[in-house]
Amino acid sequence: MTPKWRNARTAVWIVAAIMAQAGLARADTVTVVGIGTAPCEFWTRVRNSISSDPAAFPAKSGQEDWVVGYLSGKAVASGKDRLENADVLAMFSAISERCKLKPTERIFDAANYVWDKLK
Repeated sequence: MTPKWRNARTAVWIVAAIMAQAGLARADTVTVVGIGTAPCEFWTRVRNSISSDPAAFPAKSGQEDWVVGYLSGKAVASGKDRLENADVLAMFSAISERCKLKPTERIFDAANYVWDKLK
């Protein structure tokens, strides 16, 4: 039987992911939607929780999928193929480092930072 606290913690992760998905934010002159609008501290908290709470894995996967889709969209929109030889795991690590330095920044801001480094 699963302890009640574990079920509650899982529910908190699910609710946090859904709330972040519903978020909206402005990036330059367009509206950005989805989990990327969550603050960087959410990115960091999810990553720090994986080893102690496997229930956080779907949130981590959702964050990574959102970032890959967001950056792919930037590549298509800009006509700049910066992702062709990009190391996706290194991109996630760079976002993690950026988020540690700027926890109140949005995940999409950290993704934009990484995009700019891919020149």
